Amino acid sequence: MFDPWTATIQEAMAEQERFAKAGVDPSPLGPIAQTVAAHEVLSAKDRIDSGDGFALLGAIRNVVSHGLVAPDWLAYAFNRRYYAVTMFRAGSWDDPLAFGRPFPKGTNLAARRKAKIGRIKVFNAVRERLAKQPDTPIDKSLFEEIGRPLGFGATLTETFYYLELKMSGLNPANNRKTAGLRKKPK
Repeated sequence: MFDPWTATIQEAMAEQERFAKAGVDPSPLGPIAQTVAAHEVLSAKDRIDSGDGFALLGAIRNVVSHGLVAPDWLAYAFNRRYYAVTMFRAGSWDDPLAFGRPFPKGTNLAARRKAKIGRIKVFNAVRERLAKQPDTPIDKSLFEEIGRPLGFGATLTETFYYLELKMSGLNPANNRKTAGLRKKPK
């Protein structure tokens, strides 16, 4: 039986293909989405254990959005912080006993929003290109070409791509369509 908490991306892709053959539109509840979400939750465990309430809320969002059952450690962490407010030990949701401030004071939200949107746009553009042209090398020329219409230079485009790749849990080397493609050494 398929378990998104332990599945590899390859196993999720195989399960997704079975869904497609059965005519099921998996959307955010599909095997790939669930596996990526589960990997993101697991990768946030150390941050959550060290007290990062923002990471905890992100993990809960992933669980809820993708129809997953929260692991016990996550449910415990959420309840401990939730009850800090409802049992009057914390005076607000951004109290460190609850979920804490999402961003440090002085954070430029507009810059963070632009970077987040930029990462997603770059990542999607690269993935679309690789889906259409699987032999495309992942190199500076690709990042220049992808970044130019988005208003980013090659270096920033590359940075955005690899950040989002890391955050997504996807690795093109593990994807059959792009197997063997690696970033070319400079």
